[in-house]
Amino acid sequence: MMEYACIDIGGTAIKYGVLNEKAEIQFSSSMPTLAQRGPSVWMLDVVRVVEEMKEKYDIRGIAVSSTAMIDSEKGTVVFSLPQVPDYTGFDVKGFLESHCKLPCEVENDVNSMVLAESISGAGKGYPSVLGLAVGTGIGGGFTIDGKLYHGASFSACEVGYIKVGDSDLEHTGSTTALCRRVEKAKGAEHGSWNGRRIFEEADAGDEICRRELEFMADSIARGLGTLSYILNPAAIVLGGGVMEQKSLFNRVKELYPQYVKPVLAEKTAILPACYGNEAGMIGAFHHFMNKHGMWKKIFY
Repeated sequence: MMEYACIDIGGTAIKYGVLNEKAEIQFSSSMPTLAQRGPSVWMLDVVRVVEEMKEKYDIRGIAVSSTAMIDSEKGTVVFSLPQVPDYTGFDVKGFLESHCKLPCEVENDVNSMVLAESISGAGKGYPSVLGLAVGTGIGGGFTIDGKLYHGASFSACEVGYIKVGDSDLEHTGSTTALCRRVEKAKGAEHGSWNGRRIFEEADAGDEICRRELEFMADSIARGLGTLSYILNPAAIVLGGGVMEQKSLFNRVKELYPQYVKPVLAEKTAILPACYGNEAGMIGAFHHFMNKHGMWKKIFY
């Protein structure tokens, strides 16, 4: 059975593994990115693990999910935040193909998550899927019939920038924004609160934590309402670690109908993501198979 090296590049960690042609994970592990070294250095760590996987598996290609804005046609980085220095302009596809002598395809990490959920995850079977990853920030992606819509400059569904009230979705609905609001309300030191602590205290009856979680849920529901009028997806899949909290997911789902007409609310499924930390690798695999014309043979 053919197998593929799948790499999920984040700013702090790189997850990697082997998937077979049925998208079944055969092996997985992780390592720190140590991004301050620069991509020409830390990408050699990726080369090393790919070579190790080639020794044990019948690797036919390299599928990459990566942080940053990615030109998925060329496999290059269009724009990266300073947390991953010198990454803007880096040719990920060319670097790995040159060093590993295998075909390589590259996609943005959130797009990869949405693609995974659309083809074989929570959104499987829906003709159009809007996916959100809620965490430190908020990212999004949109698929039609299992294909990502990238936009004219690979910037489609940068949902964190859409307006919510006097701010934007990332500054009202992200976990980072939640923690900052709680700290401000309590007069606490910056960095003293995290999402886990806020949920625990809210469950214990803390009114400030409850209020700010409600604000977060309402902000996400408002953002989904706006996006629904533009995209009219058949399904919305909500991912990211914080969305594993059923109380938050359920509250967003309850609030959503307030911000759309009944015809949209009744026809749009709101679903929790199912792949968790494996979504990047699985989505990278699906992107590779899409690019090489093999996806319909397997999943459709």
